[in-house]
Amino acid sequence: MKPSKQVSVRIWPLQNNTILKNQLLTYRMYGKQLGSAPVIVINHAMHSDSDCLLHWEGILGEKKAIDLDFYTVICFDVPGKSTNEITYYRKNNVKARDIAVLFWLALFELGVEDIFAIIGADLGGGIAWEMATLFPKRIQNLLPIAALPLVKDWLKNYPVVKNEWYKELFLSVNIAENRRKWNEVIQAVQANLHILCVQDLKFYNQEKEKQFYQQLKLIKPSTEFYTLDTLHNNQLILEKEQVDKVVDKILQKALRKVA
Repeated sequence: MKPSKQVSVRIWPLQNNTILKNQLLTYRMYGKQLGSAPVIVINHAMHSDSDCLLHWEGILGEKKAIDLDFYTVICFDVPGKSTNEITYYRKNNVKARDIAVLFWLALFELGVEDIFAIIGADLGGGIAWEMATLFPKRIQNLLPIAALPLVKDWLKNYPVVKNEWYKELFLSVNIAENRRKWNEVIQAVQANLHILCVQDLKFYNQEKEKQFYQQLKLIKPSTEFYTLDTLHNNQLILEKEQVDKVVDKILQKALRKVA
């Protein structure tokens, strides 16, 4: 396991106008030295943490989709593992968009201004959506896996997770909250959208999910959709070669556009 590091965010403004100070955020960094290669941010799922060599082993490593000889990879731990932390964040009404703000501020502290790609599953994918709408010009490629930009309104079944706080954050994903309609918000996002759907996933109302994809294709014709077989929790990334193949195809295509 790669040891984690810490970065301090001096000022963290929340959506409810509360200001939190000196927030410590743990993270792990993999691959090339920061500043020497394209940056990929991985947002971990509800069932995992920043240990990408474990949870994302299926796509991360030598000659895999995310080749550590070519990319710099950063993964932050979503705060809220201890009881004290959870109580504190609940008291301050922290939501997924607040975590997205925190991740951006941490990236700026590390000297990262732009991201080649951001990848996230369920909660991590929701935070990725929120990050993309906060800074719509700073992400080149957005790859949400089993993640919609509005969760609670489109949810059919609540996920079963050990960390109820992470579930609360997942349910709070809503790029349209206190903004315009979701389609108007997404229209401003300049990232290439690569939507990875999971077949027979029981989270979302399938009719609403289908309507979302249809509308998204209308407002963002270049959006690409990929369907993965039914996966379960961390098996999403651990063992599925299909994920590696899809992500590899997306990143290789994105690199050709840059070249």
